[in-house]
Amino acid sequence: LQQAPGEKHRILQNGRADAEIIDAYVEAELEAYGKIRDELELEGGDLLKYIWYDTLGGGGVAASTADTTDIQMLFGVNPSAYISEAGR
Repeated sequence: LQQAPGEKHRILQNGRADAEIIDAYVEAELEAYGKIRDELELEGGDLLKYIWYDTLGGGGVAASTADTTDIQMLFGVNPSAYISEAGR
């Protein structure tokens, strides 16, 4: 029973730390995509498409520039379509 207050405090502190990290990432993403919007003059759906493909390609604030993994994207394919590798 004596451990309960300490455990509660640990859980709350971890939650607060996670929230701060998320806030920092969101702020950085907003700033970065704001610059993209302004420099490339993207608006609405075009900006959303840029963000979507940037995310699919591993872009964003948390992206590692050292990662050289090959990325494959299919354009014009319904995102909910199931693609099987069985034919390989």
